[in-house]
Amino acid sequence: MDVGKTLNTIGIILTVLFIVPTAMIVVTWDTLPGQKLYPVKRSLERIALSIVGGNFEVKTGFQAKLVERRFEESTKMLAQASTVDVSNFTQEVKEVKNNIIVQAEKTDVVQSEVAIKKADELIVQLKKYDTELEKKKTEPVETVNTNVTSAPTPVPTILPKIEEKKEEVKQNVTEMQDEIRKTIKELEDVKKEKNKNKHENRGSRQRD
Repeated sequence: MDVGKTLNTIGIILTVLFIVPTAMIVVTWDTLPGQKLYPVKRSLERIALSIVGGNFEVKTGFQAKLVERRFEESTKMLAQASTVDVSNFTQEVKEVKNNIIVQAEKTDVVQSEVAIKKADELIVQLKKYDTELEKKKTEPVETVNTNVTSAPTPVPTILPKIEEKKEEVKQNVTEMQDEIRKTIKELEDVKKEKNKNKHENRGSRQRD
C-alpha cells in the first residue's frame, strides 16, 4: 500500500468536507424565505445547533443569533412589502426561551444563575426588536415597496394596493411584537420567581 497516496487521499477528503459546508454557508448567508437555497441555510443552522447542543451557554448564544437572523430576514421582507411568514421568527424565539426556562428551573444554583443571565440578555435583545418594529407601524406609505411598475397606472388603482400592503405589514409586525412581549413577560416572571426563592432560602439559612 502506498502510504503517501493514502494520506493524500484522506487529506483531499477532509479538505472537501470542510470546504463544501463553508462554501454553502457563504452562498446561503443572505437568502430569504421563499428562495431556493433558504432550506439549505436552515439545514446548516440545525447541524451547527446539534453540534453545540451539549453546552447551554454556547447553545443559547447560538440560538440568540438565530433569532437575530430571523428578525433581519423578516424586516427585510417587511421593507419590501413582501409576504412574510413570521413563524420562522416566532419559533426561534420560543426555542431559546424554552431552553432558558428549563435551565433556570434546575436546582443547581450556578446553572440557574447562568440561565438568568441569558434571560437578561435575551430580554434586552427582544426589547430592541420591539422598538424597531414599533417604528415600522408608523412608516409613511411611500417607504413601502408595493412592486408597482413604472408604467402609468391610475392613482385610484395604486392607492388600494398601497393600503393593502401597509395593512399586511402592520399585521405581521403585530404578530412578531405579540410573541416578543409574551416572551419578555415569561422570562421576567421566571426571574422574579428565582429571586423570590433565593431570598426565601437565604432567610431560612439565617433562621437556622
